[in-house]
Amino acid sequence: MEVLKPYPKLIEAIITKLKQTRKIGIPLAVDDISAIMISMIQIHAPEVFLKVAGDGSMFRCSNSFVRHFLDRHHWSSRSPTKAAQKMPLDTQEQCRRSFFQQAFTVQNEGTKDYLRANTDQTNSLLGAAAKQTYDETGVKQVAVVGMEEKHAFTLVVGVTASGEALPFQAIYKGKTSQSLPVKTPFNSKHWKRVQELGFLLEPSGNDTYWSTMDTMKSYVNYILTPYFAKAHTAHGDPEDQLVIWQIDA
Repeated sequence: MEVLKPYPKLIEAIITKLKQTRKIGIPLAVDDISAIMISMIQIHAPEVFLKVAGDGSMFRCSNSFVRHFLDRHHWSSRSPTKAAQKMPLDTQEQCRRSFFQQAFTVQNEGTKDYLRANTDQTNSLLGAAAKQTYDETGVKQVAVVGMEEKHAFTLVVGVTASGEALPFQAIYKGKTSQSLPVKTPFNSKHWKRVQELGFLLEPSGNDTYWSTMDTMKSYVNYILTPYFAKAHTAHGDPEDQLVIWQIDA
């Protein structure tokens, strides 16, 4: 702590940044706080990293240093709450009916494994929820984004029974393309890869990030149908060959 003692404004800036981060519900682990502290020190007092201690060592923003800093400023590890997930009461019966219906179709229509696609949706948190977060000691409300599934997007993933992975569809909260990620100098390499793989990024069209009928139509038109058409051609199947699309199962 002595290394930061000559920098009261830096200490205040770090605490302010931690409070701002927690205020919007983002959980903070030691590694997260360490990253924040390192960036703040580099901005406000980069010379701290160049100072040599009496034993010849140089300053490191180690986990032990971070924990000591937090303890000195009355921050401690806290447990957020989490809502339980619910499943339909007839889950097993629904799965059984789906299995037999697909088996019947495969047997009677000759649907091959590469023409059986299964897609599912998952919430992808922009800030992953944690079981613990550091917050000010004594606060009564310890809210964490992710426990309520906020600040996230829906990722639709698909795979065929033959093991072919389909391009992802990512759905973001909003009504225009301004809600979508954009290419920057920092992500250009990954952005190019996203385009090569044919990922589909689109807004939900409303105030949630959930999949809608319109986004499902987009998935069918721009991902599923092109894949099945290509598979038909590659294997010489008739154009009216029946396919199977299993959704969220």
